Amino acid sequence: GLALTVRMASGVRVVDLPRDTLFTIGRSRAQKLVIDWKHEGVSGHHVDLLEPDAAGVRVVVHGDNGVAVEGVEHPAGSQFRWQAGQTLRLGRAVNDEPECTLLLSRAS
Repeated sequence: GLALTVRMASGVRVVDLPRDTLFTIGRSRAQKLVIDWKHEGVSGHHVDLLEPDAAGVRVVVHGDNGVAVEGVEHPAGSQFRWQAGQTLRLGRAVNDEPECTLLLSRAS
């Protein structure tokens, strides 16, 4: 399986991704992974993670501020393949807020 190492204002957290379930990420409490409210550049429902396998996961971007993976920007409405070992930045920093990043890796 795969895991996310999430770095946000409240600290670092590791979350295992379920294999066959839609995994949603954003600031809304309705998401599977809730991002700290301190990250104003992250939308309530920012991304969906779909179809995980040993190598990565498909990402659907919903958040207005998009995401970046290894410096490549992906705007709202885009879909792409996120590979294990890559870091994804959610949104963009607003008003001196810290960045919110997720590292995708193979679960141990």
